[in-house]
Amino acid sequence: MSEFLKFAFEILSKIVYNLAACAIAFVRLFITGWVEYFLIFRTYFPTLDLVGKVLSVLLVLLLIAIPIVMIVILVRRAILHHQLKTDKSDNAALYREIGRLNKQVLQLMDEKNSILALKVNAMGGTERAEYAPNVAKKYNAANCEALGITPPDGYEAIG
Repeated sequence: MSEFLKFAFEILSKIVYNLAACAIAFVRLFITGWVEYFLIFRTYFPTLDLVGKVLSVLLVLLLIAIPIVMIVILVRRAILHHQLKTDKSDNAALYREIGRLNKQVLQLMDEKNSILALKVNAMGGTERAEYAPNVAKKYNAANCEALGITPPDGYEAIG
């Protein structure tokens, strides 16, 4: 039993050590390492020719831009996530808009199918096949109730 505890302690301590080393490396890479980066830049910059100086300035600008872009993306995602999580009324409006857009997609698909049927008929194809008659329009009552949406007239609840 004591051998197992030694094994477990050693492996867990190594995991914690490696996690701490990763965190320290991340901090050095993006926060404290900039002093070293600029010292290297200042050391080599006077010895470079014109093309080397231009490329080194571009490289430094790229290295500065990468963390800034990462921070901007993370902040934008956090703000968007917070807005969507806290504002439930806008989510209902978004769901209504998605439903409206889905209806438009279905109408566009019907128009596309009609155009394709006309083309097939013009080439000597078969006559146009009609859609199924008397299709029932249905809605999901649980989703409508949860979102506070009233379904249009002529629709019946599923189930």
